[in-house]
Amino acid sequence: MAFCNGKKNFQKVILWLPIILYRLYFWLITEVKVFPDSNAYIGYPFSSLIHGQLNGRTPIYPLVIRIFLKLFGETQYLEAITIFQSLISFIAVVYFFRICKLFSINQFYTTILLYLYGCNTSVIGWDRAILTESLALSLLVITFFYTFDFIKNLSIKSAVIAQFIVFVMVFERPSSIIYWMMINVFFVVFGLINKIPRIKLPNIMFAVTSIIILIYMSVFNSQFGVFSLTDAVPRQHLIVVMEKGYYKSSDNKGFIEKVETAMKAYPNDIWLVTYAVLNEYGNKRVTQLTNECYRKNLKAFVFDRVHQIHEDSDDDYISEYLQYKDFTNNINSKAMVYFNSLFRINVKHTLIMLMILAVLLFKEVLNRKIKWISLGLFGSMLGTYYVSYYGTCAEYPRTMLCVVPISFIALVYILNQCNSLNGEKDCLSFGRRK
Repeated sequence: MAFCNGKKNFQKVILWLPIILYRLYFWLITEVKVFPDSNAYIGYPFSSLIHGQLNGRTPIYPLVIRIFLKLFGETQYLEAITIFQSLISFIAVVYFFRICKLFSINQFYTTILLYLYGCNTSVIGWDRAILTESLALSLLVITFFYTFDFIKNLSIKSAVIAQFIVFVMVFERPSSIIYWMMINVFFVVFGLINKIPRIKLPNIMFAVTSIIILIYMSVFNSQFGVFSLTDAVPRQHLIVVMEKGYYKSSDNKGFIEKVETAMKAYPNDIWLVTYAVLNEYGNKRVTQLTNECYRKNLKAFVFDRVHQIHEDSDDDYISEYLQYKDFTNNINSKAMVYFNSLFRINVKHTLIMLMILAVLLFKEVLNRKIKWISLGLFGSMLGTYYVSYYGTCAEYPRTMLCVVPISFIALVYILNQCNSLNGEKDCLSFGRRK
């Protein structure tokens, strides 16, 4: 027995040690990267929040920063945050491994997938950035595990954990609201179809989190003029309609004149133009005006988005966001940088995975047996693409970064389907559990 346990532990070490060493060395050769957006999180006005005044940013990530600032001081807190993000990121890899086991993927495929994801620069590169991306990636993987565990084992505890984590994600990175909605609606519908009596607790959790989010959005609407979690969308849409010339189709001649006047005043800075128009009209009116422009130029906008996806197809999800340390004469570090470039995933890869899921889902529709996970993975990826290419104006790969872990999870699921390893596919379909 002791020999068997020792052999098993040795196998675990052999499995995980390369990932741990790779991530540790990667952390050592990179630096903390602070971006313009980072300052909004670092300087989040919690004193105003206490008095009921919301901010354009959601409070969870700024709270993480503030806690580490208190614990480690101004000289060390940024490094400490990246250590924390790296630890959570590694925990997420463990959960990815558990997802592989949950789907009964054999050891060979599991090991390959584990290394491809665990060493993926498009994932671990964000651990060194003072942005919401790293935690969002990690929390999404953990949420998916607990959701799948509920489907397979009907664990109410897993359902509640998934609901809680995805709720936190909403206030960590607002675009995560699509995952919150999909997961919670799934729990409700799945429980009704399968007549699960214990599903009441997840339903209560959904009701409570819905009320909290709606209250927050209502207060935000009263203060910022948009029923949302963030004030980013009005200015993002405004930039798009100005850059693409859609603003010229507006019935509001004053709006057209204001845009063109601002463009003449700030010919080389679209953000100054944006804020000049926003200061004139406010978020609510700008939202109405940009929606009008989108409606009148819908066909052109759709073609433009397709073209934009094509333009982004060869872009990976990390390159320009990495900050390596100065190691001019260090051959080993240079080799590591080159090696890092191999462990990446680009937009084209995730788009291919989306298409594969679409084909799989279409096949299931024809067979009249749509599986929950096929629908969920496809919907999650499509929703992430939509939020990015409709709701933002630039840095599209960064804003749709969550398609990276979803793509890997989808690959796990596809391997499960192709090899029929699980043997419990009935529990994954729309039909009632047997």
